[in-house]
Amino acid sequence: MPEVVRTSRFRSYLTVQMAAAAIAAVMLVFMDFGGFHYDDRHGDVQEYVFFGSGAIPTALICLGAGGLAVAFANALRLLKKKEVSAKELGTRLRLSDCGAVFASVLVTAGALVLIATNWNADWWLDGGFFGAFIGGWLLVFVIRLMRRHIE
Repeated sequence: MPEVVRTSRFRSYLTVQMAAAAIAAVMLVFMDFGGFHYDDRHGDVQEYVFFGSGAIPTALICLGAGGLAVAFANALRLLKKKEVSAKELGTRLRLSDCGAVFASVLVTAGALVLIATNWNADWWLDGGFFGAFIGGWLLVFVIRLMRRHIE
């Protein structure tokens, strides 16, 4: 018979996981990711990278938000149950971890591309990046704390 785990042991971790995933996804989608400023022969040019600013940034932001949504959905599923098998708990936490790592690495790569392509311009990272970066790595930390407790 599989070992049964009470989810109440992890309620605070799961709540932090849901809050961090939701806040990170909202900031990624609704705030600017970053931007850059340069002078050309027609004057000052200031551009921003955000959801809707182009096909590639929009697709990447959707992918990052999707990874964060995976972490949110798995935490919600675990919070809804009073008891869960150790196997299911481990599976849900691994899925959450994969989603959080994917989103965090994706926004880090996006920031590096923004910096590399605008090296000679004045560039900056904004709320969308910082929300997803900090929130994503916070998710990884919390999820791995939970995984350590069940292994």
